[in-house]
Amino acid sequence: MLPYKPQQQPKGFSQILAQFPRKHLALAGSFVAAIFVTLLLIPSEKAEAKRTSQPLSLEITPQTSLTPEPEPALEQPWAMIKVQKGDNLSKIFMRAKLDSGDVHEIVNSSTQAKRLTRIYPGQTMAFQLSPEGKLQALKHILDPLNTTLYERKDNDFTVSQLTREPELRQVWKTATISSSLYKAAYAIDIDQNLIMEMANIFGGVVDFVYDVRA
Repeated sequence: MLPYKPQQQPKGFSQILAQFPRKHLALAGSFVAAIFVTLLLIPSEKAEAKRTSQPLSLEITPQTSLTPEPEPALEQPWAMIKVQKGDNLSKIFMRAKLDSGDVHEIVNSSTQAKRLTRIYPGQTMAFQLSPEGKLQALKHILDPLNTTLYERKDNDFTVSQLTREPELRQVWKTATISSSLYKAAYAIDIDQNLIMEMANIFGGVVDFVYDVRA
């Protein structure tokens, strides 16, 4: 009979690892951990295919379109021209960059418009032109209270009278006489008619020719 030999038990995983040096085991553990992390970061082929097959969709919120409101038409400015001595309607229209055709058109538009041929120094003419340079309106300012307005309507001019109500205020004015009462009062903008009226009222008390001195 053969001598009995007991069967050797298979070595466990821990016994196998115990046979390797610790330095080798540490390196192997680090290598396995690196492979595991890499596998986690690499997406699967199915996930990559699904991601690339889906079209990129952008959600665009439609904006409400508002029709811009038309801007209000700006009123053209008035060009003011003072009537000087020796002026006539043609000269004044030339200074307003208008010609004799414009003079003829407005003067012959109505009977009232013929008054424009009678203008006097000190009065004011106000012109309103279109952006193209065409006469749209004309003001003949007779005095601070009365104005005649000519406005273009289609191919004609309408005439209207503008009257302002005066506001009466009492004011004091003082002047130092250097030569005569008239010159001193006129220098502080007292109307010559008022000067003559004052001289007539107080003429029996004060001789404004000989009694008044510088």
